[in-house]
Amino acid sequence: MSTMKDLRDQLLSDSLRTDLTAVCETAIKAAVRYYEDERWWFNERRATFGTTPDQARLPLPDDFLECDSLIITINNNSYPLKTESKAVMDELFVANDVSSQPERYMIYDSQIKLYPTPDATYSVTMSYQYVLPELTRSDSTVWTNEMFGLIRFHALEDIYSNTLHNAERAARAERSEMKEYRRLKKRNARFQDESPIRGFL
Repeated sequence: MSTMKDLRDQLLSDSLRTDLTAVCETAIKAAVRYYEDERWWFNERRATFGTTPDQARLPLPDDFLECDSLIITINNNSYPLKTESKAVMDELFVANDVSSQPERYMIYDSQIKLYPTPDATYSVTMSYQYVLPELTRSDSTVWTNEMFGLIRFHALEDIYSNTLHNAERAARAERSEMKEYRRLKKRNARFQDESPIRGFL
């Protein structure tokens, strides 16, 4: 299994330089940040929370990026909660701030807010897109394995453009990145119902 160090050493070999260790590691982390907001087969998960009576708010997971759905369980039956805008939720709370079984929610200020305010303890399951922990030198993750080529070529294009100032090699790295991106998005489509290709169309 490849690590960030393996990826860094590949970049040093690609660039034919031995004095760019810090530059390569910075470029790798920048490449991961560039792609981590994308919807991939490996950055989706579920988390389950318990509501507290008379408390409308729930904390978001620390690794939260985007919510797909919220499902509430009532008497062993599961129901999807309807997402609402802040304006609509504010109107609901002003007009009728009651405690009952939640039916709607919004995400605002790094919290989930339910309406109506829960009148009991309910189980709520969130399906969401999440951010993987930041890479360290010894880490072996999907970014340094399945995504090795994509991160490699994005980082290499960065290095050639901003450090070595070699436009020809930067363009070559970008073409390789594009090719790897399309390959991975085809793979992504096998795991997801919808997988729009963004960035290189």
